[in-house]
Amino acid sequence: MNQRVGGESAPGTKQRTADLYEVIQTELTVTVLIQQITYQTTHCATLLLCLMALLVQCT
Repeated sequence: MNQRVGGESAPGTKQRTADLYEVIQTELTVTVLIQQITYQTTHCATLLLCLMALLVQCT
């Protein structure tokens, strides 16, 4: 039903789409990882600040 004239362009387009999809997937994964790391770091920093404040008050 959906045939292309000059069938050479179809596989190339499919491959490019697959590559693009892979790149997008990778970028999304990296973004999520960075967000996770940032969140964890912020969380740890907050905990450390609270602990330091407690230590200062106790001494």
